[in-house]
Parts: sequence; structure tokens; C-alpha cells
Amino acid sequence: MRHTVGAPDAPRSLLPAGDYRFAVREVETKFNSGDEMFVLALDLFPGGTGDQPAVGRTFDRLIDRASVAWKTDAFLASLHQAPTIGTSIELTPASLKGKTGRLRLKIKPFEGEERNEVAHYIANSAPVAATPPPSPPAPPPAAAPPQPPAAAGWPSAPQKATNPADDIPFP
Repeated sequence: MRHTVGAPDAPRSLLPAGDYRFAVREVETKFNSGDEMFVLALDLFPGGTGDQPAVGRTFDRLIDRASVAWKTDAFLASLHQAPTIGTSIELTPASLKGKTGRLRLKIKPFEGEERNEVAHYIANSAPVAATPPPSPPAPPPAAAPPQPPAAAGWPSAPQKATNPADDIPFP
């Protein structure tokens, strides 16, 4: 194997935010506060189809904790492996390595520099969009409440009093 060592301070290539295909390159098992965690190295590819070369790499973590189980569910759905609700499955690094799916990448500031981060995983049945879907239109402003009709013979608005000491308006 021939390998060229990179410079230790080589700048990372920052990819634009958007949708990418990914392939799980590596899975490392670690522990976070006693909970098992998979650290995923994901190779990123342009959003289209075909055999294009990877354009970058990002990392993500899946933690075996109830409060973040939604993230593992979304990851599995992007792989088209989402099990039926309530089904328990065993995930191993070997079962995830090489799997492919889709994700939305974002740019996030971290310790004075910008880095790519997984915004969310895209379920396999969803089409790849170049940009996020537009926000729904704002609801129309509420209509003014109806005003009661003026009584017959009375003006619809009060008139100024002729005597400044008198504050009761007369027609």
C-alpha cells in the first residue's frame, strides 16, 4: 500500500449545505455516559445517481439512548431498513459498513471555524431536493370584527362637543 501523509494542519474542505448521498465508510464503537455509541464516517456524493466519486466526508454519532432514538430511526429509514414500530433489531459496525443512504448537510460554526454536520437523514422514498422545501404561506390577516350598525337618526361616529367643558357629544 502506498500512502502519502497529509499535513497536520491541512484545511478541511467545506461542502455547501444541501442534500447528498452517503456511504458508511467506517463505524467505530465508543461509549457516551455508559451508553453505546457508533461514530460513523460517511463518504459524501453529489445528490444525483451514478458512480460519481466522493466529494467529501463527514462524521455523525448514533447513541443507544431513548432520548435520541429518533436519530437512529431516521438513519435506518435513509438506508431503507426502517423496521416496523416496536421491533427490536441488533445493529453492529459490520451490519452498517458499506450501507448507502441520503442526508441533508448543514454548515455549523465550531471553535472558530465552520464545519459540515448532518442536519438530518432523508428517508429513502423521499426525492432529493437541491434546496429545502419552501415554507408554507403565512395565513391571511384576520378580518376586523364587525361593527354594529348605527341606530336610526344617530350619527355613526361621535361629534365634538360645542362646549369645551361638556364632554358629551350631541348631533
